[in-house]
Amino acid sequence: MDATIRRLQNNLVTLGTGAIVFGVWTVIKYLVYCLIDRPDLSEYAATVPENVMTILFFVVTMSLAVFDFILRCIIGFSARAEGHGKKKGVFYLFITVITILIYFLGVSAEVYKFITVPENLLRNATTLIIDATSFILLIEIIYSSIKLKKLLKLQGGANE
Repeated sequence: MDATIRRLQNNLVTLGTGAIVFGVWTVIKYLVYCLIDRPDLSEYAATVPENVMTILFFVVTMSLAVFDFILRCIIGFSARAEGHGKKKGVFYLFITVITILIYFLGVSAEVYKFITVPENLLRNATTLIIDATSFILLIEIIYSSIKLKKLLKLQGGANE
């Protein structure tokens, strides 16, 4: 049982680090999207000047990316702390579940886009693989954390 507990703790440290790295990836991905591959906003220029629309698009997109990064940092640092033996509640697991639900919608949309839009297949496939990996990582955090809490409770450990 001790070996399993150590393995789960190591998993949480590694998975927590991965969650933080994926948060950084999200910010970089959306920054590149805003600066290099931004969509054509000229159709909105009739009601709002195009430069204002571009700035608004950048601010909204980057705000969402930073929000995602903050969520992933909460998840990642909490998972790492639990892996290092510090007491963690279930709040970060709740945030993880919410993030999984959001990512499920995102990955589903990307699968649909990959199937229906034949252009930019390499970029779409890369994004799909990375986001699916991030989705699986979040599921693994929940699994490892719950399993660790149960084992520590059985063992009578103070790290529940």
